[in-house]
Amino acid sequence: MTDAIDLLFCEVRTVAALGVVAAAALAVAWFVAPVIGILAFAIGFFALAGISISRCARRYESARVAHHQPARI
Repeated sequence: MTDAIDLLFCEVRTVAALGVVAAAALAVAWFVAPVIGILAFAIGFFALAGISISRCARRYESARVAHHQPARI
């Protein structure tokens, strides 16, 4: 259960960070070139989200594997 809670908090932190970055990028892009900016924002947002979520999943998986390994002498 603890692993699931850690994964949830990792996801929440990831989404919060992406929201801040996305808001700043969209504000800048809207004034520079709206169409190109929105496309770049969408591509960048989903790329960052994929990278961040996969990082959280790797962290969760390594914790799960370490938890189930027998102790070494």
